[in-house]
Amino acid sequence: MRVIDYCGPSWQNLRGDTRMTRGAMMEYMELFWTRVHETQAPAVHRASFKASTAPTPLLLSMMLLGCYFSSLEAYKLACQLHSGFRGKVLCSNDFRPRAELWLHQTILLIVIFGKLCSTRMDHEMSHIFWSSCVTLGRRSAIFSQRAPAVFAPGHDDIETQWAAWIEEEVAKRIALIVFGVDVEHAAFFRHSPTLSAFQIQLQLPCDEELWEARDAQEWARLRVNARPPIPFISALKASLMAGHAPPALNPFSRIAILHGLLSVAQDLQWRDHVIGMSQPEGRANNWRDMISASYNSWKSRLDTCLVTATFPTSQLLRASISLYAIAHITLSIDIHELQIYAGAESALGLVVSAAIYNATEARIKLWSQTKDARAACWHAAFFLRSSLQHYQQSTVDLAGCLHHRWSVFIATLTLYCYGRSTSGEPGPRSENYQEGAMRYLDTMCTNSPEGLLAVEGKNNTLDLCQTICEYVQASRWEIAQEGARILKVLLTKNPSPPKA
Repeated sequence: MRVIDYCGPSWQNLRGDTRMTRGAMMEYMELFWTRVHETQAPAVHRASFKASTAPTPLLLSMMLLGCYFSSLEAYKLACQLHSGFRGKVLCSNDFRPRAELWLHQTILLIVIFGKLCSTRMDHEMSHIFWSSCVTLGRRSAIFSQRAPAVFAPGHDDIETQWAAWIEEEVAKRIALIVFGVDVEHAAFFRHSPTLSAFQIQLQLPCDEELWEARDAQEWARLRVNARPPIPFISALKASLMAGHAPPALNPFSRIAILHGLLSVAQDLQWRDHVIGMSQPEGRANNWRDMISASYNSWKSRLDTCLVTATFPTSQLLRASISLYAIAHITLSIDIHELQIYAGAESALGLVVSAAIYNATEARIKLWSQTKDARAACWHAAFFLRSSLQHYQQSTVDLAGCLHHRWSVFIATLTLYCYGRSTSGEPGPRSENYQEGAMRYLDTMCTNSPEGLLAVEGKNNTLDLCQTICEYVQASRWEIAQEGARILKVLLTKNPSPPKA
């Protein structure tokens, strides 16, 4: 019961709580391994992990994420524990430059829970502390290649070599996941990115077979024929070059490259804002076309990989499809502008005034006339249609990906804003709104983005809004529920400038 002891005196009543029995905690750990580690954040080496000797903060951070996928009562307990736990870790003596790897793992998992699983307050607090966490990573040199381990004479047996290799590989994966979280949350929430792709001076992770080796002997045998590691920057540059075939990548590395492409796009967008080149149809489109083509090449290679992928690798790969859709959307439009135009009352902590709403409306109408807007809507429509066509599968499959429901919400707002700004206020809902949503998406899934110019009824989005509202509001995450409320309001009234 060291986990309860770690939580402090105020939580000693948990000793008799059914949510914290040995069996319950084992369930949370198993849910972490299957629903987070295997499909989203493989930052802990499972074969060598031992709960009995693992640092207590790391153990608790894993359990809290597992609670998200457990019973509602277990989830409520996780939310209650989270804020005090986060503060305890950040104020501990272990939180210092050149911190041990387990602390980086713990902080990463704490941030993932706070940003993608818990309350609005935890989401914002995680964002506030995120830069400190990244700076800790920099001061611990996790974003740069480590020097090879040097073994003392007589201490270079296979077990020792395997342990050193695990530490190096874990550090690499932590760095790439931290980078991925930074990039994703800049895209999903318009949080300012703290890292840039070209600051990641690492080799890509090893293949899954080597990572999942059950013991030192199996690892040594597999390592003989293992592919040599590829530098992240080299693979990213190859993915940016038109007509250039990038190297063969394993699933985790493939997703790291998508994060890299998205980071490059964010850097270029920031450059355009600074030097005044952010016109909708100007020279800035040259790099947007290049990035868009790189995204599409990446997706083509992903589809090829999925044909032969097996579980749980297929889960890890499919979880990246929603990020691919958001990458195309955010290439040309600010997601907060989509939310404001759809009636959100606040954005980035600021209350939306009539002046902000009117300025946003003008920008949305300008954007909706561009080819970039058509490309964003085209990708959003295909993403939503795929999600709804396999709704039952998505409930078990993609909905388990922590950012999937938020991605679906953003894609829906993209179509709503485009339709309303080009074709007027939305029409009435159908009696069978789920079928109506699919008919609408079938219409919007044209042969090419430019085909949207000929589509009639682009503003018939209310069936889609109601369908997605029901899907998104099923999430326990408070931020997703806020998104569902925006969609719900759209069903009954059209957004307008706030009254002074």
